Amino acid sequence: METSSASICTTLTKAFCILSVLALALLLVRAQLVRTGMLNDEHAPIDKLIEGTASKPFAYRILVPKTLNAIDAMTPASADQLMDSWGVRVATLGSLRGSAPDAATSATQFQYPRAIFWLFLLQLTAVIIYAFVCAALYKGLFPSASWRHFAAPLSLLPPLLIVQQGVGHIYDFTALCFMALLLNAMRSEKHGLYLLLFALSCLNKETTILASFAYAAVFYQRMPTGRYIAMLGAQVAIFLLSYALVRMAYADNPGPSMVVWIQHQAGYFLRQPIWYYFIVLLIGFLLTYRWNEKPEFLRRAALMVVPHLALVIYAAMPGELRNSYESLPLLSMFLIRNIELIAGQWWQDDSGIDQGRAAVRSD
Repeated sequence: METSSASICTTLTKAFCILSVLALALLLVRAQLVRTGMLNDEHAPIDKLIEGTASKPFAYRILVPKTLNAIDAMTPASADQLMDSWGVRVATLGSLRGSAPDAATSATQFQYPRAIFWLFLLQLTAVIIYAFVCAALYKGLFPSASWRHFAAPLSLLPPLLIVQQGVGHIYDFTALCFMALLLNAMRSEKHGLYLLLFALSCLNKETTILASFAYAAVFYQRMPTGRYIAMLGAQVAIFLLSYALVRMAYADNPGPSMVVWIQHQAGYFLRQPIWYYFIVLLIGFLLTYRWNEKPEFLRRAALMVVPHLALVIYAAMPGELRNSYESLPLLSMFLIRNIELIAGQWWQDDSGIDQGRAAVRSD
């Protein structure tokens, strides 16, 4: 009887987590599409990304635009009008049924409205995959954790908060998805799959090279030296080849290849209110709590945060939280586990106090 009850409870928990992931993914993608203004971004509007005329370095991130072009090429011409209509509705927060608000304005605003609908589905798929890969990664790292079923919906909360800042690009969620997949391939030691994902991810965003730092740390002195050097060499070669090709292909596009922001960083952070620093300290505590008890894989992979932080300081707009996406899957493992440990400790202490009070009353 107890086994049957436990099985039912587990099934209901899994169902709740799946429904939560679907709901959070819809909220996240809808907010990203509409609230961040990425469809009409000054330097990389969706129409220019699809045409390949966006400013550098945004034009270099070709995977999503080329995927949208391929989907459009395979879509029957008879469905174009319907897809355009759905794209307008998605772009204007409308339903897929009924009239779309400001439909006439949106139809002229976007040259490829159907691409918005396909982008919505692509991002939704990437977010859902990201959530469940994070759950698989968490379960693999912490097989006895009580929250292993909740890791999927919990992993979507940080990006949901980040999107509220109102900044985003069409490759953000695919970057999240690829980094989670790369970490899981590392943990599973599926090196061939890792290289395939790495190659695709480099076409999505060149910051994929940060994963190589995690790979180098994770497998240092844990595989034959020859194979270790070959794997790292393959990653560097894939990165250099893909980056060189896109730079040549879009050399005539407007804009600089990289914008340097380092001179603005100190001024930005010195102007923040006192509560900002308390939040930073809290996040730092949640990331490093009981550090030595974390799996060696996580502690080694965390090396990638160092070059990522350096890159953010050098070339990221101050305070733009979406620049944390490359490290977010890794950091989420620390956050979820440590919040679970702290919550468990609090619950245990609270239960002990209640039991002590009950014992005093009985005396």
